[in-house]
Amino acid sequence: MSGKRIVLVGGGGHCRSVIGLFRDATQELHGILDPAIVGNVLGIPVLGGDERIPELAGLGHPFVVTAGHVRDAALRIGLCTAIMDAGGTLATILAPTGTVVKGATIGEGTTVGHGAVVNSNGRIGTNCIINTRALVEHDALIGDHVHIATGAIVNGHCTVGKGTLIGSGAVVLQGVRIGEGCIIGAGSVVIRDVADGTTVAGVPAKPLKR
Repeated sequence: MSGKRIVLVGGGGHCRSVIGLFRDATQELHGILDPAIVGNVLGIPVLGGDERIPELAGLGHPFVVTAGHVRDAALRIGLCTAIMDAGGTLATILAPTGTVVKGATIGEGTTVGHGAVVNSNGRIGTNCIINTRALVEHDALIGDHVHIATGAIVNGHCTVGKGTLIGSGAVVLQGVRIGEGCIIGAGSVVIRDVADGTTVAGVPAKPLKR
């Protein structure tokens, strides 16, 4: 890490949550990029839009993508790519009350929220959200750009593919494989594998008709 203060990219609700992960946000954060907001977010100045990414990357500021991931990961992936293309770096954020157990790994640009746990040998990719009180159990493999939403549980030896959303309160049973670009509905219980690009919901979770 460069020692420079962090820039958040995206100023909406998830941005406000991420600001709350810092012990002293005004000292640790340089500012926010969001073309739709003028002024500040929770006292953190908005510096302009995404066009400033190359300039701030050149000055050595690391970034965290704080645009949300509600339906798909396209926006978060695009912003992450823009940062990488500009030669920027991604900061990894662990809340003071979050836990990454010894032997677990989390990728660059990932945020681990308050009360969230990544257990032994859990492996989290780049630019992920492990949200408030989410649990990623032992030996689970989480791909890049995944959002494990509030209170969701991914049990041991599960695999979750790139860009997937595991909704709030969902439970993925041990050993289940979830593909890329999936949506797991809030409160669902996933008992069998889910193919790429599939939306499932319910108890037990079943594919939704399109």
